[in-house]
Amino acid sequence: MFFNANDGTHGNELFKLVDVNGAPSGADSTVNMLSAEPIRFKTPTLGFSDSTDTPANLWINAVVTTLPSSAMGNLLLADAPI
Repeated sequence: MFFNANDGTHGNELFKLVDVNGAPSGADSTVNMLSAEPIRFKTPTLGFSDSTDTPANLWINAVVTTLPSSAMGNLLLADAPI
């Protein structure tokens, strides 16, 4: 994006606005697994990418909104049940 500015003394100046911190993107994903097989979630599993920044921002966290019933399995953090 370009814009002009004039401070009344130095005349018109042309500026280019550069996106310095673009928003990351995410995608829904489905994980299929065998019963009783553990899975460790990693950044690619969660569909996170940040192609608009160099260097790319790092993934910080995920929000779990629904936990499985104990009959379906357990959600662990550092090998401890949540």
